[in-house]
Amino acid sequence: MKTFFIMLALGLSTGSLLAYGPCDEDVQKLCKGEFHQETERTCLHKKIEQLSPECKTFVKGKEDSWKKLLSSWDKVKGACQKEIDKECADVKTKADEPIKALQVCLMMTGETLGSECKKDINRHIKEFQPNIREIP
Repeated sequence: MKTFFIMLALGLSTGSLLAYGPCDEDVQKLCKGEFHQETERTCLHKKIEQLSPECKTFVKGKEDSWKKLLSSWDKVKGACQKEIDKECADVKTKADEPIKALQVCLMMTGETLGSECKKDINRHIKEFQPNIREIP
């Protein structure tokens, strides 16, 4: 069961917001060596003035969605801080993709999560990752 959650979280966690479409060439040209979606996305935002016009429009169009996702995740972190400190302390400092890694860690410890943490992570999953099963 834990493997199922890990596969879903890794494969689908923020994928609906990260399809690069018109930015594929810009990623290859400007973000070479950035091998994770979070670092590629950060690279595109940092180099927005160097992007092709189509990519720049695409990235700016995704900003609101990304801000909403980050705001939602900040609420999860607030509700789950005790669990993160106890169960996931090493994950948040060593991960290349910290949001995804923390979510996987929390999902793996789902049966021990406090009610507020579980409620908020399920809210986040329902809103941003409808293909992932909520934590019972």
